[in-house]
Amino acid sequence: MFYTASLKHPFWLKFYGIVLPLLLCYFMPGLFNTFRIIWGKESKLYPVVSQYLLPACLVLIYVRNGI
Repeated sequence: MFYTASLKHPFWLKFYGIVLPLLLCYFMPGLFNTFRIIWGKESKLYPVVSQYLLPACLVLIYVRNGI
């Protein structure tokens, strides 16, 4: 998602002008769980994401927005 968000191709510029990459970060795991690409109950992904990635992303959002 972040790779395509950094591309300057007109399609991606228009797509990410409408859909925020951060929204996709929350939406895509839900789709992966729905289609059983990632099995939410047995995956060890949630503890890692909630303890490490989520706080790091929140800090990056604050730093980027100058808060």
